[in-house]
Amino acid sequence: MSTFTYTVKNLIVVSSQQSFIRNSLISNIDFTSVHIYPDLWFHEQVFEDYMKFVSKWMLSHIEDGDKVLNKPVVFSEFGLSDINFTMSERKTMYKTILDISYKSAKKNRSGGGCMVWQFLVGGMQEFSDDFGIIPWEKTSIPSLFIEQSCRLAKVKEWPHKDKSFKQFRKKCGNKIP
Repeated sequence: MSTFTYTVKNLIVVSSQQSFIRNSLISNIDFTSVHIYPDLWFHEQVFEDYMKFVSKWMLSHIEDGDKVLNKPVVFSEFGLSDINFTMSERKTMYKTILDISYKSAKKNRSGGGCMVWQFLVGGMQEFSDDFGIIPWEKTSIPSLFIEQSCRLAKVKEWPHKDKSFKQFRKKCGNKIP
């Protein structure tokens, strides 16, 4: 079991992830779920510190999924608030999370799944918390998630197994044979 240590403004945060491990070892649970909201957990940090934390947080949970739990780890909610961060910073965090998840999937490790919180359709802004995004209003955001879908499809060879992927293959361009 990995021990997670991170320094935040002279405070040392140590988590042995005991409850994560204990709760996830239940035999009726098929996969684990992890959230990533660094700006809610640590206040007044520089953006680079958030990114270091996110990487360590994910990698420690992937290691536990691989070595202790033998179960998939789904990063089932993640985000940065639009109040405290620019869209560019949010995009950087999303890309970091998607890249770590992709690398895990590519190596057939446990951390190959993630879901952003939260995509909204136009006109739903009033129902959003500080983490909502209307993807097509932020032109760089949809491409991140389309690319991730294409990369994962290629890793799992889905287009070769199901011929109904024609439309998906078009979106992916030359990223999928």
